[in-house]
Amino acid sequence: MQALPSITTPTYGVNGPYLAPAVRVGRGEKVLMKVTNSLPEPTTMHWHGLMIPGEVDGGPYSVITPGETWVAPLSIEQAAATCWFHPHFYPTTAAQVIKGVAGLFLIEDEESDALGLPSRWGIDDIPLVLQDRRFNSDGTFFHRMNLTAITAGFIGDTMLVNGA
Repeated sequence: MQALPSITTPTYGVNGPYLAPAVRVGRGEKVLMKVTNSLPEPTTMHWHGLMIPGEVDGGPYSVITPGETWVAPLSIEQAAATCWFHPHFYPTTAAQVIKGVAGLFLIEDEESDALGLPSRWGIDDIPLVLQDRRFNSDGTFFHRMNLTAITAGFIGDTMLVNGA
């Protein structure tokens, strides 16, 4: 990824170099998510905000080792929502998310469809992922999770929109 002039930032991603394609589903759908870990380290995939059973929620104990594929059958039985997915492997959750392993999980239903909002995907319905990041002088992401960052929040000095 090139967020800074003339410097390439090493990133991770889902089905791409940084972040993931948005997953759009409808209430009542059954979705089979297949997550293959192509990272050089263990990871997990947590469906943040989905109302699903714990065994498919991808918490810290659902480890996916490098090269392994984890299959999560998801039954979407909740109202429209904007959720997201990200790793939840201890102790690298924050580092993997900062590097780009995250994506939107959008649930639609009859009520959201009836709102009359713009709905032509990529034309007038464009998802935005806003992130604040800091960069080291070599272009790598600055990452330091300590007590101050945990209690006050991480604050970057560069704003990214969909990774740009």
